[in-house]
Amino acid sequence: MYLRLMIISSLILFLSGCVLSGCGDNGGESSQEDYIVSYRFHESDERKSITPIKNEFFSIEDIPSEFGYEFKGFYVYDDSGDFVTRFVNQAGESLRRWDNNGHVDLIAKWEPITFSIQLNLEGGSSVSDSTTLFFEVAYGQSLPSFEALEVVNENGSLIRYPGFYFDGFYSRQFGLGERYSDSQSWLPSKRVFTIENFPDAFNVREGNIIHFYARYIR
Repeated sequence: MYLRLMIISSLILFLSGCVLSGCGDNGGESSQEDYIVSYRFHESDERKSITPIKNEFFSIEDIPSEFGYEFKGFYVYDDSGDFVTRFVNQAGESLRRWDNNGHVDLIAKWEPITFSIQLNLEGGSSVSDSTTLFFEVAYGQSLPSFEALEVVNENGSLIRYPGFYFDGFYSRQFGLGERYSDSQSWLPSKRVFTIENFPDAFNVREGNIIHFYARYIR
């Protein structure tokens, strides 16, 4: 009888201590499962999430890719859409141990890849006597004008080929493939540099080098 009373008394004391000290929780704080990292590849995408372990590094396994762009990592961003703090690198690994007591919302940062464009004059020459013109353009950006490239001026074409007239640039030699310009400017549908506008050029590119070829007519 005495032993039974001792056990009951000990149990009452234990339960009372749990009530006072928060037995089984972490001092009244939110549970670790409440601390999540949500992330998106683009602002319009649905959020995905992971639950990091407190004071440990974490990783995001589904690394995004997008043609024409380089993934630079996941960032915290502000209300104006500016990237503020890099949280996760390009390999999907966190740059610091998880020490946040709350949610973190991340978004992927992308930078357009820069391509080198070579305008092959195919036997012709420019006003500077060059047989090839070069310029660089970032993916998704507008191509420079023919005036800026010194392909034309106010008097007309600056590309010379004795006995012929410059007819425009194409994706392949001898006027084959896709046509990208006439003698005066880029075609309206070819002024922004994307794979949708220049599919054949991207198909035959050499790494980040892309060739356009001049065509001439009599």
